[in-house]
Amino acid sequence: IIQDGYYLKRHQVFLNRELKHGRGVDRQLRLIRRGKGKYNDREIHEEIIVQGSVGELDNHIIHHSSLTISDELEKLHRDTDIELKYFNSDPITFSNLFLKPILFWFVMFFKGTWRDGLPGIIFLTMTAYKYFILGAKKYEQDLGIK
Repeated sequence: IIQDGYYLKRHQVFLNRELKHGRGVDRQLRLIRRGKGKYNDREIHEEIIVQGSVGELDNHIIHHSSLTISDELEKLHRDTDIELKYFNSDPITFSNLFLKPILFWFVMFFKGTWRDGLPGIIFLTMTAYKYFILGAKKYEQDLGIK
């Protein structure tokens, strides 16, 4: 059956290594029939909304997001500033500041991130750190500091 859009797996490349497990792999809607899709209004992590049926392909795409740890940290701080606009209005608690990033790290580690070696574990840890920083920035905002 021909679909109006297709998801592809996306493998991150980080520290010269294609990440094939855990946090290094996600699904992205990337092939869309002309006139059947449009982007939502988000500034970051925007999504394509497809009018019609969507399937999934077995192939994957390679995503070179950040080449170095420094690049990833710059992106992390830039992205969390933008993501803060979309953060829910609930106050930050100990649980969502500390426990959610830690739980995320352990879940992704046991889903196979460890199989990508040190680059996978570093990428996973930086992603968990991103969730912590987003929560910390939200807390700062709630205090009226920023």
